[in-house]
Amino acid sequence: MKVVCIMAAAVAAVAANAAEFRSTALSPEYILVQGDCSQDENAAFFADPRFEESKKAGADWQIRRKRVALHEDIVKQVREPFAEKLKAIQGVVSYWPEANGMKHYVAPDGDHFNLMAGEVVHNVFVKVAPMKKGDVVGLGVAGKFTYDPGVPSPVFKVNQVGYAPGARKYAYVGAWLGTAGPLPLASFAEKPFAVVDAKSGATVLKGKLVPRVADPVSKDGTPFTGEETLEADLTPLTKEGRYYVSVDGLGRSMEFSVSRDAIAEAWGHHMQGIFNKRCGIEKKAPYTQWACPACHLDVIRGVQPPDEWQYDKYVVPADDKPIVGKDGKPFKFKHFNVITSSREMCATNEHLSLPGGYHDAADYDRRPMHLQIPRSLALDYLLKPGNFTDGQLRIPESGNGIPDILDEAMWGIKHLLAAQQKDGGVGTWIETTGHPGGEHAAPQHEGLQYYLSIPTHNSCYDFAGTVALVARAYKAAGEKKTADMLLERAIRAWKWAETHGPVVQAMKGCSHNKWKEGPWVDLVYREPEWSPRYMLTAALNLSALTGDMSYFDSVAKRKDDLQKEINKSSWGWSAYTFLEFALKDQKVPESLEALKKNWIRRRVNLANELLDQLENAYPYRTPWFPAAHGFVHTMSWGNSHPLRRAESYVAAHALTGDAKYLEGVFLANDFHNGCNPRGESLTSGMGVVYPARFLDLQSMDDDIAEYVGGITPYRWTYGVAADAKKYVYGNDAVKSWPIWRRFANVESYSVAASEYTVWETILPPAAVLGYMLDGPVKVPEKVYSRKPAEKLSDLAGYWVKP
Repeated sequence: MKVVCIMAAAVAAVAANAAEFRSTALSPEYILVQGDCSQDENAAFFADPRFEESKKAGADWQIRRKRVALHEDIVKQVREPFAEKLKAIQGVVSYWPEANGMKHYVAPDGDHFNLMAGEVVHNVFVKVAPMKKGDVVGLGVAGKFTYDPGVPSPVFKVNQVGYAPGARKYAYVGAWLGTAGPLPLASFAEKPFAVVDAKSGATVLKGKLVPRVADPVSKDGTPFTGEETLEADLTPLTKEGRYYVSVDGLGRSMEFSVSRDAIAEAWGHHMQGIFNKRCGIEKKAPYTQWACPACHLDVIRGVQPPDEWQYDKYVVPADDKPIVGKDGKPFKFKHFNVITSSREMCATNEHLSLPGGYHDAADYDRRPMHLQIPRSLALDYLLKPGNFTDGQLRIPESGNGIPDILDEAMWGIKHLLAAQQKDGGVGTWIETTGHPGGEHAAPQHEGLQYYLSIPTHNSCYDFAGTVALVARAYKAAGEKKTADMLLERAIRAWKWAETHGPVVQAMKGCSHNKWKEGPWVDLVYREPEWSPRYMLTAALNLSALTGDMSYFDSVAKRKDDLQKEINKSSWGWSAYTFLEFALKDQKVPESLEALKKNWIRRRVNLANELLDQLENAYPYRTPWFPAAHGFVHTMSWGNSHPLRRAESYVAAHALTGDAKYLEGVFLANDFHNGCNPRGESLTSGMGVVYPARFLDLQSMDDDIAEYVGGITPYRWTYGVAADAKKYVYGNDAVKSWPIWRRFANVESYSVAASEYTVWETILPPAAVLGYMLDGPVKVPEKVYSRKPAEKLSDLAGYWVKP
């Protein structure tokens, strides 16, 4: 990304050199002052003679070392004095630095580079005498502030995309004052609130603010929200329109909508996130505002297995020996190693053109886990066919007479259909020799060669089940010709898996560190026993399409193994797994009825647990383990995302028909869209306040200032990344940082918080909200037509409140 000058017009913004300030009233007695001196840092960095000297340092690592040293001096010369000026404002009760990505330096000629350091927005909380409209307050280096209670306060949290008319709905009131603790709001409990029609000014609903559950603390005493949170019940508000919440003596919220289109708008953003991760197709307007040429069209048949857990040195169980050396001892190493070391073995292998599938995350591999995308989309269609139609989204396939959701499901298997061998075998992982790196790592620039994995039983059963499920959806949509083609491909993959013995594959490897290669040694991959989970998915869908119940024979022989796998591993599976059980035409043999009943009971029990968590665990309604639970710390990698958890509500509703589970989805969606402690939409480009920076290599390298839309970063990790502490927060301050407020974002140096994946964080909201659509509602035009911001600091999310 060519990072642009960070100089935006803002509320109460005053220029001091190239620094920018924003001042916002939280209440009549508290003001949040935010400052950004990144442009002063940028100017000082390039004015220092040491920058030109660094160009002559030699190797890249030597250049970077000198530039990091220079940056550390700039922090002392510019950043620290700037922070002290903010702290010197009269009435400051606390200071809090907020990470805003890794450090981007932009040279006068427009070139740019990143350093192992963090960008910072500085925040001070200022206590003042109670203000009335028109009062002017001096804020030192930040200039003067004029109070207007008609300007929305970030203390109020609402669904920024909009509430569904018939849903339970709430606004929340609360704020954290940094190390000074909660904004005092207990005195507002039982005080009246009003909901005002934004157009007419008429009060349309009155009620009283009610305290939410008390903010819990972790075992080491850290609060989860840092607030005294109140709620306003908006459930009686069912008329479509635009409104805001007002509380005398405190302020008002931003405007929000109640609309039948609200779910469709949110769904459209998440579906555009999936589209923006497509591989092998040119992405451009009018389908997206983030243009990117077609990429990764040349793939070589490789020798690596498609199951990372079978050879990754970090995750292979001690008793598994799928890859061994000549001595028979297990050989464990990262997946990049096996591809790098086996390149010569693939030198004369077939080159394939494989457009289709999705970039995994910030980087561009296409993984087996991505098959959950077409599975979830196909199941949405089969469960709720009345929700979907052609032309509902804006994708290149729109207008072909096929529901757009099925076109997207087809894109998720397109590359693998092309990769399938004549004998039916198909590998399901397309990977390369390492992560793309450097400042120019967009898909069209990174230049790495990608390799297709070999077929295994897991990959073929997985492919067969997914493709047969998509075939069921196409058949239900009246697309018999396509459904028949997909069925034939699925049967071929099934037959490959049923007729082949364990795979044995020669390869090479080296237990080496990442700075050098070789010498390579000869290795052998011997396929361990495959998962009956994929066998069952394939049998469910192939039997439903053909009427042949013999597809279950292989599964029935391993039903005990399958139950053990469910007991051990299903906590990490999508709740859409085996959701074929909810389809009216789905039959299972008597031998598997007990397993089916156990699975349904497990899914419904989990959904009930999540409903209890939603209502009672935290001040803001979200379905996560309560503070004292043994798994509360497992927030990382998207596990704690509310709409990922809400997949269980969809599954329970599909299996039981009980409407209480739909209520859970609506409330989880509210949290996702702004009803959370930071008052921030979790998805880029969606709502009013949304992530401005996160780990995305395309966004760091393109010519568009705003990062790509439709992306939901991981965000919560319970703890804080070591580099985020080092570059921004320090070790002591983070101990008081409330857990639900933690987005320790230094991009490449906080991967577990700053990255995302298409299957872990983008798909689940798309699948869940597709199920929740109010009929075949078209996604609003504004989802596609909004132009990206020309400057990052134009985005409210750049200035998100701590």
